[in-house]
Amino acid sequence: MNWYKTSQQNVSQGYIDLMNQDWNSIQVTGSGLSETLSIPGTGITISAKELMERIKARIFPTLISNNVRTIDTGSIGRSDVGGQAISSFPGKIFVDIKKLFDLAKNSLPPVTQLDGIRADPSALNGVINSLSDWIVSEIAHVSLHESQHMHDMSEAYSTGKPFSSVQEAPAEEFAKKMTPRFFSQDFKM
Repeated sequence: MNWYKTSQQNVSQGYIDLMNQDWNSIQVTGSGLSETLSIPGTGITISAKELMERIKARIFPTLISNNVRTIDTGSIGRSDVGGQAISSFPGKIFVDIKKLFDLAKNSLPPVTQLDGIRADPSALNGVINSLSDWIVSEIAHVSLHESQHMHDMSEAYSTGKPFSSVQEAPAEEFAKKMTPRFFSQDFKM
């Protein structure tokens, strides 16, 4: 059997397994879990691993129903995307945590000092909470978006349609609709 037929057979088996097994967990992997964001002058660090656990806990049922079994948080080669669902990886979505953390780092506001000597704790807590909420909602948005692609690819496979029939617009609509249901989006970068 040539490599193409072998790879197609493996992909087909992956979708068959995905649809026939009763899943009750989602694995989060990848180098993005080690990302951190230190808030200057505070000694406080926001951890990607902690944020991913918070996100996963909130959107778990949606991810499971959209056939997501693994979230890979490693870097994605394309600079213009924050996430991907690839038809040859049934059940797996990719979320580039480093890209989202870098965006947050580059947008970090200067530390507010109200008394001229040290940073005001209330102002710092507000900035930290807002920044954390923004990162969480961005990661969740990308995860929900890609989960809809995984759902659409699973549907395409089960109905015999080509994966090229999966469109961008339904995933974007789904993520826009679902993200605010789970996470605050008060902080805009």
